[in-house]
Amino acid sequence: MTTAAIIQARMGSSRLPGKVMMEVLGKPILQWMIDRVKQAKCLDKIIVATTVNSQEIIYYCRDNGIDFFVGSEEDVMQRVICCTTFYNIDTIVDVTSDCPLLDPLQIDKLHEIYKRYITHILYDVHVSNINPRSWFDGSDIQIYNTEVLKEINKRVNGSFRQHTGWNLIRLAPKFTVFKNLAAEGIYNWPGLRLTLDYKEDFEVIKTLIEHFVSQNRWETITVDEIVDFILDNPQILVNRKLQSKQPGE
Repeated sequence: MTTAAIIQARMGSSRLPGKVMMEVLGKPILQWMIDRVKQAKCLDKIIVATTVNSQEIIYYCRDNGIDFFVGSEEDVMQRVICCTTFYNIDTIVDVTSDCPLLDPLQIDKLHEIYKRYITHILYDVHVSNINPRSWFDGSDIQIYNTEVLKEINKRVNGSFRQHTGWNLIRLAPKFTVFKNLAAEGIYNWPGLRLTLDYKEDFEVIKTLIEHFVSQNRWETITVDEIVDFILDNPQILVNRKLQSKQPGE
């Protein structure tokens, strides 16, 4: 089976347009994220699923040898399904470009859980670290079979088509959802906002990238190391009063 991280990315974000191409140390957020995701050992491919109106992303991927697919602007469900067909993907590692801090080690751990259950249960297996959320907002990973997405595609309408894996959670219990990799102790901090929606979010993420790059450790830092740094440096959280966007909004 072919396993691919499909990174959903577009220029037309309603809250911070062009956010994934904003630069830190001369490199766009999208590339910083790819540098981390590629450390996951379970992946056969990393694909950026973008839109026809996201020319900057398209050109960047083309010029830097990054696999990409161009699909619907608003219908993310259809965009990702068409992407899996084009690249012949069996297993989707569902991540979004506003989560540049997600942990490649967690990708591999979740994939091990997925493999263990997919051999004993039919294709309708979905594993994630967000149901319920315990790690910080911005560490989101979901893994599921392409056939699951095609099945729920028939049942998703309206604004919910802007999401993929979230719909598996929303439409449970038809699908087998495993709640794994929950954070414990001081790391159980679901209210910690490290996702990219606003300029204040960018300032926080920029500070984190610059700090860990200075230690030559950006690609392999873990989610708990990120939390440790923030606990020692709470002043960097200039976005602490912002609210996260909810699925369906």
